[in-house]
Amino acid sequence: MEQLFETEKPNQVWVTDITCIRTHEGWLYLAAVLDLFSRQAVELATLGWVAWFNNHRLLEPIGYIPQAETDARYYRVQSTAPEPEFA
Repeated sequence: MEQLFETEKPNQVWVTDITCIRTHEGWLYLAAVLDLFSRQAVELATLGWVAWFNNHRLLEPIGYIPQAETDARYYRVQSTAPEPEFA
């Protein structure tokens, strides 16, 4: 972008930022996506929401099996698979 933060139309360039906010319950991590044309937030999310979303998006299709368990199963199957024969 060469530090050119001007756009001619909405939704051409988005930028992101994450900030930490101290609360009475601990730290709150807030992520924001901004449209450079309007200078308005396109999306706001907390770290807790992002973690929840990713957990459901990634794990729901495979039955909520943790990623480490899925990886272990994959490598276990790969290590017991017969070696391919090359002609």
